[in-house]
Amino acid sequence: MYEENDVGNIKEMVEIAYEQYSKDPSGFEKLLNDAEKPLYEGCKKFTKLSTLMKLYNLKEKCLENVVKEKKGIATSVPPVSLTSKKKVVEEEEVKEEEVIATTPMTKNEVKSSRPMTKEVEVTSEPSNLPIQLKYILRYAERVMVDGSSFSFQLPLELFGISRKSYVLREDVIDFCNMQKVKTLSMVAYITYLYSLIIDLKKVSKYVFVDPSLISAGHSTREIRARNLCSRLMTSKQDQLVIAPYNPRDHWSLVIINPYDDVVYHLDSLRTSFRDDIKYVTNMALTIFQSQKNLKKTRKTTFWKAVKCCLQVGTVECGYYVMRYMREILSKDTSIITDAIDTRNLYSQLKLDEVQVEWAEFLSRYI
Repeated sequence: MYEENDVGNIKEMVEIAYEQYSKDPSGFEKLLNDAEKPLYEGCKKFTKLSTLMKLYNLKEKCLENVVKEKKGIATSVPPVSLTSKKKVVEEEEVKEEEVIATTPMTKNEVKSSRPMTKEVEVTSEPSNLPIQLKYILRYAERVMVDGSSFSFQLPLELFGISRKSYVLREDVIDFCNMQKVKTLSMVAYITYLYSLIIDLKKVSKYVFVDPSLISAGHSTREIRARNLCSRLMTSKQDQLVIAPYNPRDHWSLVIINPYDDVVYHLDSLRTSFRDDIKYVTNMALTIFQSQKNLKKTRKTTFWKAVKCCLQVGTVECGYYVMRYMREILSKDTSIITDAIDTRNLYSQLKLDEVQVEWAEFLSRYI
């Protein structure tokens, strides 16, 4: 588990820990015992301590490479202060930005100085990021490798099929940095909300639709309409069908009362009903009414554009849809217009709440 160059660092860390726990020997013993536990359940190759040491050594190698690169170009730039260099080397959390600040380097030079591993490739994180997001972001950047993912089981009752779902490492990083919400990230939040309404004993009020099966890009309109209809068929009188929808470039929320032939549309850009959304939903309702032998009470399905908070940027739509669902499910009302916050926009604190809930849900599967 350990390499030869790990040993010196381990001894140094143990000595420091011993000094800190000298007044509490039992705490020191507990620390050591915990360090020798597997990195995760079933892992035989790495312990928590060995993994920490390898990450530590990679950080040291990265620093050595940067310093060597700086020496190679020293003839063309002013000399680096020895005091400044010593301060950088001794800093506990060495950051590339600190080294670059003393001697400018091109992007290619910085890239070549990094170790060839994805586990320690770190992007800058917003300074005001909630602690839960910092935790999962650092885990994704420093421990996970490209192509790896968080996996979790979808309950049978959620979408009508029991299967596993995944959130990729790169999607976690994008979500924490408030980039566009990917479909599987939306599925993860829906799964969290489902567990929430089970605890609140509200599960009988709602039916959820897997957005990956109805959004543009999955298949033809007809197949997506049938996928939506299959969820409508499981609904009962007075139940609402919750369907986040993405016609390729923008998230909006469709809430359907199939027995009343009413559709509520929540769009953070307040655009008119998009053709794709309306076509798929109307076709699904037509099939539903036919199979249920329901007499249509109006000529066409009633679509209601719900006044809701407007986004101010270009990527917030997915987070707004998450917030819409959260507000609807947390209110004791089936009247959608009463459940939604109608202010002009959500504060960052409101959006942070759904991001934190999403991060806490995924953190269960580390």
